[in-house]
Amino acid sequence: MCYAQVITVNKVSDITSYSCSYSTYPYLIISYEMALRYIEKLMAVRFDVLVCDEGHRLKNINTKLRQALDSLAIPRRMLLTGTPLQNEIEEFYSLLDFVRPTHFGSVAEFKSKCSKEVDKLYSILRCKWMNELCAV
Repeated sequence: MCYAQVITVNKVSDITSYSCSYSTYPYLIISYEMALRYIEKLMAVRFDVLVCDEGHRLKNINTKLRQALDSLAIPRRMLLTGTPLQNEIEEFYSLLDFVRPTHFGSVAEFKSKCSKEVDKLYSILRCKWMNELCAV
C-alpha cells in the first residue's frame, strides 16, 4: 500500500521544511489561522492545488483571510463546504470567484446575468408550488 507524505504546519519552520522537500512531501495541511499568520512564507512556496475546507469562510471577498489566500498564485482551487448555497448572490459570487478568478466577471456582471435566471427559476418554482397547493 502506498501512503502520501504530508506535512502539517504547526510552526513557521514547517513551511520551510515543506518548501525544501516538495517532491518528498507533496501535501501541506495548514489551518486558516496559520495561513494568515505566515502568508509571506506561503507566497514563496509553489503549490499546484489549494483545497479549502469550510469554504464558506471565504464568502466575504473583503476579509483578511480571503485576501491572503487570493494573494497565493495557485492555479487550481477547490472549496469543501456543507453550505454551498449562500443567502446573498454576492456571497455565492465570492465563492465562485475564489475558485475561478476572473471567469465570472465583476460582481455587477454576475448579478446581472444571474438575476434573470433566478427570476426564471422562481417563476418555475412558484408554478410548481401552486400546482402542489391546488392538488391538496
